[in-house]
Amino acid sequence: MKKWILISFASILYIIAFMLTSGVEHAHTYSSQPPPFNASAPGQGSCGAGGGGCHSSFSLNEGTGSVAIDFNAGSTMYQANQTYTINVTVSQMGATRFGFQLVALDDAGNNAGSFTITNSTNTAKQSSGGIEFVNHNNAPFASDSQTFTFDWTAPNTGFGNVNFYVSGNAANGMGAIGDYIYSKQLSIIEDVPTTAGNFSISAKVYLEAMYDGTSMTTARNTDGLLPNMQPFATYYNYNGTEMASSFPTDVVDWVLISLKDASEMVVAQKAGFIMADGSLADEMGNTNIEFAGIADTEMLTLLVHHQSHLGVASANMLASGSMYDFTTMQTQAAGVEQLKLVNGSYAMYSGDYDGNGNINNLDFNLWANNSAAVNQYLNYDADGNGIVNNLDYNSWELNRSKVADLLTALP
Repeated sequence: MKKWILISFASILYIIAFMLTSGVEHAHTYSSQPPPFNASAPGQGSCGAGGGGCHSSFSLNEGTGSVAIDFNAGSTMYQANQTYTINVTVSQMGATRFGFQLVALDDAGNNAGSFTITNSTNTAKQSSGGIEFVNHNNAPFASDSQTFTFDWTAPNTGFGNVNFYVSGNAANGMGAIGDYIYSKQLSIIEDVPTTAGNFSISAKVYLEAMYDGTSMTTARNTDGLLPNMQPFATYYNYNGTEMASSFPTDVVDWVLISLKDASEMVVAQKAGFIMADGSLADEMGNTNIEFAGIADTEMLTLLVHHQSHLGVASANMLASGSMYDFTTMQTQAAGVEQLKLVNGSYAMYSGDYDGNGNINNLDFNLWANNSAAVNQYLNYDADGNGIVNNLDYNSWELNRSKVADLLTALP
């Protein structure tokens, strides 16, 4: 009996040693498929990176490698019910085995669209709790990087924004020890085709106080300070009903978008968003902004207003379908000095905190009367970080006595 116990104990030790050193599908490496809910989405795991779990040698994104999502050859827009190719590339110098898991969700965390496996050797899909995941299948061996390819079919019309979240595993083939886990998010918006006969336009502009030379801050969005209803009734007497139950991750703030005809009459207005890259979008996140009831044969001037910056108007009257970029040169704006050179690009002047088209002591008074407010959506929080302080004073002081050109006036 004692001899049998000793043999059995030795066998157990051998099995444990084999599991820890072989690098083949033991209980914690999941080389076949990873368990669901490890795509680094909000509330999901990241394959145990930085903590208890499978691949805990390093914190998430600690290494020198990366994971990248390429949607439809770099596009950031989709059309309903269309199928697109997605490539996920995991990179790490010296890595010899690679895996990943990706999920597509709406802004509320619900499943978005569906996946189709086009290479069953390296990829597979699984579902849990109403959420579909696509991930590696029999994690391939490669040197330094590996690309996984699969298709995604978009949801029905009107679904809105889709967020892809992915975790990538750059492994050394030695089990779960010494593997690097990386995460990435990519947000895309629904491209709603323009209704025949309606005027549409796309545009790009920067807000001086929120632009750092690369992109604009999304702090108001990240901190949950953006109002769900458009905020321009007080500042520009605009009473539109635009609202959003949630916001794409790259939304900076609300803006008011207006069109004028040749007689300087405002013929259409719409509250929408300005994104981190300066793109304008409607309240559904569509960057091709459509104005129902305005004929696509019109030639119109584009105006953009924000509640802490002076307005700007296009230098030219624009045809339907135009893409207009205010950021490239000062003469893109009509009239005199509507745009200011900021970090190598042109942006709207900051400091008009009461929206009256003048930067003066009235704007200073708004700031001074509440110059220590925190975690509020306020027009005199010029840089949009949720804190009213001396930085917002500086935004006003630098442009003090600046008067908006009459071409930007609204009724």
